[in-house]
Amino acid sequence: MTLAVIMEGGGVLIKPHHPSQHVYVIMRKRNEKYQAAYLPRRTFTMSKKLTSTLLLFAVFVGFLWWGLSMLFSPGDIETKIYALLLLVCSGYAGVSLLLLPRKKQP
Repeated sequence: MTLAVIMEGGGVLIKPHHPSQHVYVIMRKRNEKYQAAYLPRRTFTMSKKLTSTLLLFAVFVGFLWWGLSMLFSPGDIETKIYALLLLVCSGYAGVSLLLLPRKKQP
């Protein structure tokens, strides 16, 4: 989905839906054809692979910390079983991190 805004003087500003896309300004002078001007975005975007890897690492550390803290805190048997389930989830995230494809080193 793209948003087009008509500007003063007959120009059109085209704003894209996704922030990684570029903004174009289409100008029209009287009795002339349309001319497009490219406006680059000055935003920093992280790659999706890096973002998902960092989030998976955060899940691994969070569940590991939560599970270990519940396992070694005083409580009943249900708390210990719940802690073991959290540690299993943490282990699954850790194994998933280890199985991610890596760049080949020279």
